[in-house]
Amino acid sequence: MNGSHLFSVFLLVLSAGMMWFHVSFWRSKRSESVLEAEHHFFWRQFLRRTGTSGLIGIIGLAVLASHAFTNPTTSGFYWYWAGLMAVVIVLGILALADMRSTHHYSREVLPKIVPHRFPTPLPEKAKRPTVGNGDH
Repeated sequence: MNGSHLFSVFLLVLSAGMMWFHVSFWRSKRSESVLEAEHHFFWRQFLRRTGTSGLIGIIGLAVLASHAFTNPTTSGFYWYWAGLMAVVIVLGILALADMRSTHHYSREVLPKIVPHRFPTPLPEKAKRPTVGNGDH
């Protein structure tokens, strides 16, 4: 087994492990009582992340088949490598979209949701007992 086969197996195992993690994470979030905005965010996140995990698996399979396309005179050589590069570019775009969406969620949506999920804690001054008549 050469290096490209090992790399291909690594990508396939990584893809399968990530898929398992994303599905189990989505099931846990789906069973929680979350607000509608959270539900939509986690559903879209699940779709993006399972898509990227699937593309990693496709790249793993493509690397496994790459030995058939090492000679530029081989029929389909340029189509194979152009297709593989297109899949890598789409993977990068999905990863950037996921980063942007998560950033937007944590900056814009989550601060609006948190007050509804958790009661506001008392200010630090209200928690401290006063000594004497309260003057310090």
